[in-house]
Amino acid sequence: MKIGVKYCGGCNPSFDRIAAAEKIKERFKEEAEFVSYSNPDAEFIIVLMGCGSACADLTGIDESKIVIVKSEADADAFSPYK
Repeated sequence: MKIGVKYCGGCNPSFDRIAAAEKIKERFKEEAEFVSYSNPDAEFIIVLMGCGSACADLTGIDESKIVIVKSEADADAFSPYK
């Protein structure tokens, strides 16, 4: 499985987006390859928003593939099997 990763601009982060992404990558390292969000083969796109306003530009991304992560709790709860 290929999972795309996109980060917001980080203008006002309320949690460490990079650390959250690394936790997700570690949890699914045996099952998934993490790729750029622009990779057409990505089955999911994790968008790591640094705060609740979730204002990153998602133009051009297939909405059916997007999983928004706005907090550490969202990152902990992420599963591609839901």
